[in-house]
Amino acid sequence: MAKKNVLILGATGQDGSYLSKLLVNKGYNVYGSTRDVCSANLDNFKKLGIDKEINLISTTINDFRSLILTLEKVKPDMIFHLAGQTSVGLSFELPFESLNSIAISTLNLLETVRFFDTNIKLFIPCSSDCFGELSIDNPANETTLHNPRSPYAISKSASYWLAKSYRESYGMFISVGFLSNHESPLRGKHFVTSKILREIKLIKNKKISELYLGNLDIIRDWGWAPSYVEAIYRIMMHDFPDDFIVSTGKSFSLNYMIEKLFELSGLGDYQNFIKLNNSQIRPNEIRACYLNPSKIEKLLNWRQEIDFESMIHKLVKEELY
Repeated sequence: MAKKNVLILGATGQDGSYLSKLLVNKGYNVYGSTRDVCSANLDNFKKLGIDKEINLISTTINDFRSLILTLEKVKPDMIFHLAGQTSVGLSFELPFESLNSIAISTLNLLETVRFFDTNIKLFIPCSSDCFGELSIDNPANETTLHNPRSPYAISKSASYWLAKSYRESYGMFISVGFLSNHESPLRGKHFVTSKILREIKLIKNKKISELYLGNLDIIRDWGWAPSYVEAIYRIMMHDFPDDFIVSTGKSFSLNYMIEKLFELSGLGDYQNFIKLNNSQIRPNEIRACYLNPSKIEKLLNWRQEIDFESMIHKLVKEELY
């Protein structure tokens, strides 16, 4: 049986890299899009030992012609749209970039596939931020009303409604995953966990003495990225397209995460090093996020593979030792 072709848009990022490795190991021909193959950062591929296994292709995701040419070359059975802006904080500074790189690129992909081949299966990643403020007594499920608070979340919500519209209007296989925060050693440098670990290392090396952060009281559902890409794969292997929340079902405060990171680093009490910086507080911050992943647990038999404390241990071991 011939190998199936898979196209990952945004293949060099955290999720794209782990998904690329997963699919290579499962025997797929994996094509990864990047803006420019000649200048692509392959560090993540090299860390995962797959830099020789991925077929890179230059693609402009907002350009209809560019996507058509890519589809003609790859002839994919599945497409995973993991490209676009990923920072909530940056989306307040660059709202046009958020909408363009997330929502408009999703629309362009859906239209391109509709014209090219509606049999191609599509995965569209959305975010737990789509649901806005959530309480422990009423965690979000797949039918919870959207209440996005940032340009990033608004863009993700728009992507969801576009995906749902195309799925229902044209009978296309388009599945959506509402992913909670998920971490790994490949996490981008601008994310809070990467920033904290990077600066803890600088403190340990006596290069800085303080770490500046914004709101420490936020509560999030933090997962492990390699486990989340397994969830994405299972969503695409489901018999029919659907929407799934991908989360651990357990939420913790940033305060608690920082406390554990400092303890495991050997620096002791984090309060000796943390300074609050109001400039890092977002204009419209979601204070708490609680999610209910029971649907994906029951239908796809997927659960987060490691608990929160184990994840912190893995991050500290990888980044500091």
